[in-house]
Amino acid sequence: MVFSLRLAVMGPLQMCDMGGLDIWYTAAKRLFKDINNDPEPPEELKKLVESGDLVLKTGKGFFNYGNGSSGKDQGKTIKERDRILLNILKLRGTS
Repeated sequence: MVFSLRLAVMGPLQMCDMGGLDIWYTAAKRLFKDINNDPEPPEELKKLVESGDLVLKTGKGFFNYGNGSSGKDQGKTIKERDRILLNILKLRGTS
Protein backbone atom coordinates (compact mmCIF):
# COMPACT_ATOMS: atom_id res chain seq x y z
CA MET A 1 0.00 0.00 0.00
CA VAL A 2 2.75 2.50 0.85
CA PHE A 3 4.35 2.11 -2.60
CA SER A 4 1.09 3.00 -4.32
CA LEU A 5 0.65 6.02 -2.04
CA ARG A 6 4.21 7.17 -2.70
CA LEU A 7 3.59 6.84 -6.43
CA ALA A 8 0.48 9.00 -6.07
CA VAL A 9 2.42 11.62 -4.12
CA MET A 10 5.51 11.70 -6.31
CA GLY A 11 4.77 10.22 -9.71
CA PRO A 12 6.82 7.66 -11.63
CA LEU A 13 9.72 9.89 -12.72
CA GLN A 14 10.35 11.23 -9.22
CA MET A 15 10.13 7.64 -7.93
CA CYS A 16 12.90 6.74 -10.40
CA ASP A 17 14.92 9.74 -9.21
CA MET A 18 14.59 8.72 -5.57
CA GLY A 19 15.58 5.14 -6.36
CA GLY A 20 18.67 6.23 -8.28
CA LEU A 21 18.69 6.40 -12.05
CA ASP A 22 21.77 4.19 -12.32
CA ILE A 23 19.91 1.46 -10.43
CA TRP A 24 16.78 1.84 -12.58
CA TYR A 25 18.89 1.79 -15.74
CA THR A 26 20.74 -1.39 -14.73
CA ALA A 27 17.46 -3.11 -13.85
CA ALA A 28 15.87 -1.98 -17.12
CA LYS A 29 18.82 -3.25 -19.19
CA ARG A 30 18.49 -6.67 -17.58
CA LEU A 31 14.69 -6.94 -17.57
CA PHE A 32 13.34 -5.05 -20.60
CA LYS A 33 14.35 -7.72 -23.10
CA ASP A 34 12.09 -10.18 -21.24
CA ILE A 35 9.18 -7.99 -20.13
CA ASN A 36 8.92 -5.16 -22.65
CA ASN A 37 8.40 -4.79 -26.40
CA ASP A 38 11.38 -2.43 -26.48
CA PRO A 39 14.53 -4.36 -25.55
CA GLU A 40 16.41 -1.23 -24.42
CA PRO A 41 15.72 1.23 -21.59
CA PRO A 42 14.34 4.64 -22.64
CA GLU A 43 16.92 6.84 -24.37
CA GLU A 44 16.33 9.73 -21.92
CA LEU A 45 17.17 7.47 -18.96
CA LYS A 46 20.32 6.29 -20.74
CA LYS A 47 21.38 9.90 -21.46
CA LEU A 48 20.89 10.96 -17.82
CA VAL A 49 22.94 8.04 -16.50
CA GLU A 50 25.71 8.48 -19.07
CA SER A 51 25.94 12.20 -18.26
CA GLY A 52 26.35 11.35 -14.57
CA ASP A 53 22.99 12.68 -13.38
CA LEU A 54 22.41 10.08 -10.68
CA VAL A 55 19.99 12.10 -8.56
CA LEU A 56 20.60 11.67 -4.83
CA LYS A 57 24.30 11.20 -5.56
CA THR A 58 24.52 14.32 -7.75
CA GLY A 59 21.37 16.39 -7.13
CA LYS A 60 20.05 16.05 -10.67
CA GLY A 61 18.04 13.47 -12.60
CA PHE A 62 14.66 13.83 -14.26
CA PHE A 63 14.26 16.74 -11.83
CA ASN A 64 16.90 19.08 -10.38
CA TYR A 65 17.19 18.72 -6.62
CA GLY A 66 19.86 21.30 -6.03
CA ASN A 67 23.49 21.14 -5.15
CA GLY A 68 24.34 17.45 -5.33
CA SER A 69 26.31 15.84 -2.58
CA SER A 70 25.40 18.31 0.17
CA GLY A 71 21.89 16.90 0.05
CA LYS A 72 20.17 20.07 1.35
CA ASP A 73 17.59 20.34 -1.41
CA GLN A 74 17.24 16.58 -1.75
CA GLY A 75 16.49 16.37 1.95
CA LYS A 76 13.78 19.00 1.54
CA THR A 77 12.24 17.01 -1.29
CA ILE A 78 12.27 13.80 0.73
CA LYS A 79 10.84 15.55 3.80
CA GLU A 80 8.05 17.08 1.73
CA ARG A 81 7.26 13.70 0.17
CA ASP A 82 7.17 12.06 3.59
CA ARG A 83 5.03 14.86 5.05
CA ILE A 84 2.43 14.40 2.32
CA LEU A 85 2.55 10.63 2.66
CA LEU A 86 2.08 10.79 6.44
CA ASN A 87 -0.88 13.14 6.04
CA ILE A 88 -2.50 10.69 3.62
CA LEU A 89 -1.92 7.84 6.05
CA LYS A 90 -3.42 9.89 8.91
CA LEU A 91 -6.49 10.64 6.82
CA ARG A 92 -6.84 6.92 6.10
CA GLY A 93 -6.34 6.08 9.77
CA THR A 94 -3.33 3.88 9.02
CA SER A 95 -0.36 5.85 10.36
